[in-house]
Amino acid sequence: MGYMLTGIIINLIGAVDRRLFALENVSKLQVNAVVLNAVEANSISENLYFNVTKSAQACFESHRLTWQYVVEENLDVALICEDDFFPANGLDLESILVGFEQLDWDIVQIGFLKIGVNAKIEVSLKNIQAKLFKIIGKCINRMSASSALLERKRIKEGYSSPNGFVYGDFQSGSHAYLVSKKGAEKLLSLPTNIMPVDAILHILAECNSINSFRSTKSFVQQYSFPSQISDRNH
Repeated sequence: MGYMLTGIIINLIGAVDRRLFALENVSKLQVNAVVLNAVEANSISENLYFNVTKSAQACFESHRLTWQYVVEENLDVALICEDDFFPANGLDLESILVGFEQLDWDIVQIGFLKIGVNAKIEVSLKNIQAKLFKIIGKCINRMSASSALLERKRIKEGYSSPNGFVYGDFQSGSHAYLVSKKGAEKLLSLPTNIMPVDAILHILAECNSINSFRSTKSFVQQYSFPSQISDRNH
């Protein structure tokens, strides 16, 4: 693996049980762990221009701290994880990163939520679409006379994406994702407190403003701790 991977855990001061839980799970992934103090909701000023709760703003600012850490520490790539995450479904970070070594990427979402029927349908359709474009790309690649078709954006994205990943998507849930240094620099240019972090990452991915990939299945889930970053102090 060509990357030195660091796992950055977002954790509120005083939430010792969650910190220990997250550290244990990061250690299972055999990566170095760093704990950053999450932003408290009661430290956030009222947002007069956007309908964003203090809890969502605190969550965004907490993730922003991780992006700053990536840039300041000159990390090639980092695993950003909230302190209630735990690996599932055979998560193999080394294999995932090997698949992305030759690609230009900013974010790889490896943990997401499928809340409601619409979200489940959207994820399933995008997974199917990614498979179809990969198959089309392989067929075109065998036809040298039509190889120019591979330069068409949708086909090129589907063909070049690693198996098991969808380009241009970020679903609900920011509890586990990989970010490159270049991706962190892009994210730091975002205005703050506009919307929840996963919502803005979803929009940026859909608009191709960031090179975002999502695993077709969620390799990371969330333990049902009482929410603290979202609900504490307000």
